[in-house]
Amino acid sequence: MWHYEGFPGNYHGYHLNADAAGCAFLKGLVERLRAGRFLNGMEFKLAAPTATQLAVPNCPVKCVPATRLELRYRRDAPEDHWLIEDREGRVVIEMG
Repeated sequence: MWHYEGFPGNYHGYHLNADAAGCAFLKGLVERLRAGRFLNGMEFKLAAPTATQLAVPNCPVKCVPATRLELRYRRDAPEDHWLIEDREGRVVIEMG
């Protein structure tokens, strides 16, 4: 997971890349969060993106990788609730 320095217009927001096993893990984790199996969310370490993953043509902007990801599910929030915060390299994603 990474973002580009300064969140430039054409590359605004966060980018997440995962292999098939990583996607299955994240999907299962979100399902377990929604089912209430983890009351406080889940946090884990992230690998830095590879040069191949960052090979965007004509993108001179520096990559800022996240080192940790925390997923939270709020039962008291509307279903369309999304919050993404960067806390010094630790990205928190909160959903409703």
